[in-house]
Amino acid sequence: MSRLDDELAALAEMAPAQLHERWLALEGCAAPALAAPLLRRLLAQRLQERRHCGLPAAVRGELTRIAEGEPTKLVGLSCLAPDIFTAIIEGKQPEALTARRLGSAMLPLGWAEQRQMLSFTGAL
Repeated sequence: MSRLDDELAALAEMAPAQLHERWLALEGCAAPALAAPLLRRLLAQRLQERRHCGLPAAVRGELTRIAEGEPTKLVGLSCLAPDIFTAIIEGKQPEALTARRLGSAMLPLGWAEQRQMLSFTGAL
């Protein structure tokens, strides 16, 4: 397992206070006022973003805008399968998957169903 995998696994075990402490250590500011599951997912996304720190500025800016400016949209995406999230960050999503389609989709909780719904079957 990579260091990132270890950190992501540790997030699953953290209590809300620990999540807030981890956010402070990672971001250097107080955590946003979000429920623990959403904060956990946001932390996971931030850790994954740091892995992709070589992304173009426009992509990093969009991720920041979504993460900080539109937390209500994150609620719908908080259960997005990690491999789908990573594929989108790396620009490897199916051509038919647009931001509009993803933002308006009523995503199922099951990751296999998400892959099928978003046309990731066999793509990853």
